Amino acid sequence: MGMLEKFSPFYLKLRSLLTSYKEMLLNVHSSDLRDCFLCGLDFIVQNKNVIIKLSVPFLLITVLAYSCASSRRALSYNIDAIFQIAEHTRGYYADKPDYWKLSTDTLLKDNVVPLQYVKDENILLKNDIYILLGEGYEAAPVSPRSVTFDIVMPNLNKAQCLSYAEAQLTKSQLLVLDKITIHNANGDFVYTWGGENRLPVEKYSSKNFCSQRNNILIWSLK
Repeated sequence: MGMLEKFSPFYLKLRSLLTSYKEMLLNVHSSDLRDCFLCGLDFIVQNKNVIIKLSVPFLLITVLAYSCASSRRALSYNIDAIFQIAEHTRGYYADKPDYWKLSTDTLLKDNVVPLQYVKDENILLKNDIYILLGEGYEAAPVSPRSVTFDIVMPNLNKAQCLSYAEAQLTKSQLLVLDKITIHNANGDFVYTWGGENRLPVEKYSSKNFCSQRNNILIWSLK
């Protein structure tokens, strides 16, 4: 409470108000609950300005906490979705020598992508994040003899780029990961196993690579 008294100019006033209300409640009998409730409403009305001033910071903190938690859940869901789609893709190409001609259109046309991720002929994840499959940041059809394919997440702002590039992956997800590329107007920044920028991507390591807007994140998968 010492910190709250120091930093909140409303704390002493609130304590006084709550003390007064407590004394009022102690003076009523159980048969007077209706009157007690009405007194409580009157107390709120009389002191609404102080209550509002005290409520706003806590409301903002609650909203921010909920927003952060919601974003983390969406991130986790989308990462799992990416690797689930990748698994379906590998299964579809299991009897083929390579990923030649693999593309978003082909996978959608042949119903390879689970239906929960398909909307209006696009692959759409939570928070309106959509992905493409193919080769390179434009997700072109995969070239002959290629043993990897790319899952491309375009149009990311800096916060999204950081979150997805640095997302923690499971051991099974890391096993099929070949590299991660951040593409934007400043160039290509590639994370590989044992390279200058090493996989798995460490926290805060991509902050100098992600631009403020128009980032494209590419997972190259085996």
